[in-house]
Amino acid sequence: MASADLTSTEKHSESPVTERVYRPLDEAQRQIRVLHILPALDFKAPIRATLCIISLSDKELPFFNALSYCWGDPKVTRPIVLDGQEWWVTVNLEAALRHLRKDDQEFIIWVDAVCINQANFVERESQVQMMANIYRGASSVIVWLGEERDDSDLAMDTCVEWGGHYAKAEDKNHLHILEYVIEPFNKRPWLAVRNLLRRPYWSRLWIYQEVQLARTVVVKCGQKEISWDNIAGLNEAWYQIYRKKIMLEQAVNPEHWAIIQSCRLAELDLFFDLQKAIKQDPVFFLLLLRTANQDCTEPKDRMYAILSLAKDAAQYPRPDYRKSITFADVYTEFSQTHIRMTGCLDSMNEAASRLYDQRPDRGDLPSWVPDWRVKEQHKMPSKHAGELGDLYNASRLYTIGGGNVALEGSDGDDLFALDIPVPSDSPTIHPLGVKCDEISKVAQIPILEMDYVSIMSFIGRGLDGMHPTGLPLFNVLFRTSLIGVSPITATILTESDLTRVLAEGFLLQVAQHYGFLRPKPFQEHHTTADSSFGPMHIEEYDFSNPGFNIDFDFLDPRGEAVKEHPKFATFQAFMKAMADEVYQSLRGWNRWWEMDQWRKRVRDMADGRTLFVTKFGYIGLATNSNIKAGDIVAVLYGGKTPFILRSVGTTAAPDETEARPKHCLVSDAYIYGLMNGEAIKWQDSWMRDRPDEPALREFSIV
Repeated sequence: MASADLTSTEKHSESPVTERVYRPLDEAQRQIRVLHILPALDFKAPIRATLCIISLSDKELPFFNALSYCWGDPKVTRPIVLDGQEWWVTVNLEAALRHLRKDDQEFIIWVDAVCINQANFVERESQVQMMANIYRGASSVIVWLGEERDDSDLAMDTCVEWGGHYAKAEDKNHLHILEYVIEPFNKRPWLAVRNLLRRPYWSRLWIYQEVQLARTVVVKCGQKEISWDNIAGLNEAWYQIYRKKIMLEQAVNPEHWAIIQSCRLAELDLFFDLQKAIKQDPVFFLLLLRTANQDCTEPKDRMYAILSLAKDAAQYPRPDYRKSITFADVYTEFSQTHIRMTGCLDSMNEAASRLYDQRPDRGDLPSWVPDWRVKEQHKMPSKHAGELGDLYNASRLYTIGGGNVALEGSDGDDLFALDIPVPSDSPTIHPLGVKCDEISKVAQIPILEMDYVSIMSFIGRGLDGMHPTGLPLFNVLFRTSLIGVSPITATILTESDLTRVLAEGFLLQVAQHYGFLRPKPFQEHHTTADSSFGPMHIEEYDFSNPGFNIDFDFLDPRGEAVKEHPKFATFQAFMKAMADEVYQSLRGWNRWWEMDQWRKRVRDMADGRTLFVTKFGYIGLATNSNIKAGDIVAVLYGGKTPFILRSVGTTAAPDETEARPKHCLVSDAYIYGLMNGEAIKWQDSWMRDRPDEPALREFSIV
């Protein structure tokens, strides 16, 4: 995919006007063009500008600014005069140039849409690679939010008013913004800030590179101009609201609180969190995950816009904007590179989360390559701490940033990246793995649309059933409803996490369906249940069968406590142990907060996932609803979760005598009992019904 492979059509696609405006750049000298906007006293006068070439290699870098902005609709344009030629730019860019123009002197600025010859693919590739140095070398980066509208002048002043206190180190603990939360409430500044932060600029992918690398950032909207420190201070101000959220929710008028929550200040907080992560010099794949919900017009820019911010950028392919190279080519090559470098299959988990909303124009993307044009869907949770780290270790045979632990008793080779065959000339990968199981039954609706009676009926083993791991079935359902993650610590559930409150949270959902809870009259309700996830507020119910004290030690995953407390060995006995003591214990604020965290975790993790049962009796939640009976469950070396694969024919290499099955990725899955190396450790047991087949095999995934 080198630039030298350009076709003659791609090399000579420039018009005569383009050739007159753009003189060639010397890549070896790291040359760029900058735009000189000529002065004008009349704001409405036509914009006239010239292009000049400067070198980033000069010891004393010439003065220039850089523009950070949204292009806008490329089909809606206005003319400027560029080096004597009529030149058409987007409406938003024309407005930016008009507001930046000075009365009495030239204004020098680098603007990608004008300073890069967009028709020359070789130049585009070269200049994109230098963009980090361009923004780093600019005297200032100007953030253009657009023209004045929707009370934006007030919004800019409010950012200074709220954020200015926090921009100064000595005022970090000032609670100034809270004065605007309490009554009497003035909603106008809140709505103005909300409208400002809803502008398309804030969802741009390129913003991270442009702002992160800048020496100085100025924010401009219409005629108003403020410092980036005021925006950062606004984020600090929001933190004061977040810290007192629970108290404010109760004290502020619900209508006013809804306005405050809608101001997108939380999204601004995510932006600054990512800025902090970038300062930690992260790997490219982590940046890719963290920016997956940002917008970019050119699909290839999903890879290119953040590449220069990664410490391992040099190991990935260079930007390539040729028309003959499709987004599918770029996404596939980047995924191949990542697998070769790390020996892990995280890209398959990302692909699974996006297959949920599969586009009809996926092009030639293999099933294991994520379609990064689709924003995150129902992905498996993971942890990020500057490097990648996984909550799950299904294969237990690789580490990234020390996040995963190798199998005990192994030779130690698994501490290094595995060599997964990834041919450069083929869209097929060939990881080793274990065929563990096969799906036997799939629920027809997502799990959160099922009550627990229908769940138990679907599983078909009765309330006193036991899971293949030896745990009571309701224990496994409890874990599965949380995707194995503690709602309090956001880490994998351990023995100590299976406490009274978590178990009670699980039981509140099932108790109603079995008649152990009855709704109170509506007039007695003190709170409103979250309609997005069932009736969870315990104050709305009376216990209809109190009478027993509860000991939740039976949830010990080793099974020892189950033997000590036989009355909890069945689901019915466990339910009958619900007592008034539980009701009273949950009235405390801390308990209530933990209950609420459990509810939100189930809603967020299990939402949209599909319940299935396997041939050997395992219960799983699949990311995608496209799974069906007969799909196989496989744990692949380098994979952090089990994957659901589907046979799509056979393939045979020229030097092979027998055809081998091909599979496509259908989904990833949470399956308790297969998340921590069990499949690898007991690989032979999975083929007990087919002793003539090897459990460990090389898969061909297309």
